[in-house]
Amino acid sequence: MEYKQVIVVEGRSDSQKLKTIFGEDIKTVETGGSSIDRTILDYLKSISDNQEIIILTDPDFQGERIRKIISHTVPNAKHAFISKEEGQPKHKGSLGVEHASIKTIKTALEHLLTPISSNENKEQINVQQLFDLGLIGKKNSQKLRNVVAQELRIGNVNGKQLLKRLNLFHIKYNQLLEAVLNAK
Repeated sequence: MEYKQVIVVEGRSDSQKLKTIFGEDIKTVETGGSSIDRTILDYLKSISDNQEIIILTDPDFQGERIRKIISHTVPNAKHAFISKEEGQPKHKGSLGVEHASIKTIKTALEHLLTPISSNENKEQINVQQLFDLGLIGKKNSQKLRNVVAQELRIGNVNGKQLLKRLNLFHIKYNQLLEAVLNAK
């Protein structure tokens, strides 16, 4: 089976996890951790016209850093997210994709998000709407934000990141409102 997608992960353990789930034919590119070599970025850019690039990094600071670097180089890359809770190791170890369940990884890859330019997004969500929905500036905003971010599958976010990702992935106000209502 020929895959038209390339899944970008941080390390060998992540690739092994995906191969265990989807078979040996799945195509992954490993960044080797937080220091992404320029040759990897050039390779991803060169194949992005013919293959779908999917970024699936760990739900931590370094994973987000890698995601930003790749997104800058390959702006049409799609995004798959797992939450910090889903990436927790059973025993010892650091947070990561390799610790996520099969169901979690399949769900993340079924809910890909595609960034769009702000010029295309005419219906942007604004800070006031986030405040009105209780996602920022309230006592329980962080808790609500975490639940909503999990439901929308946009990764772990603070208030500023939430606004950015909602607009980057063209999530409409009605979708956000529905997620908030489901969370309450």
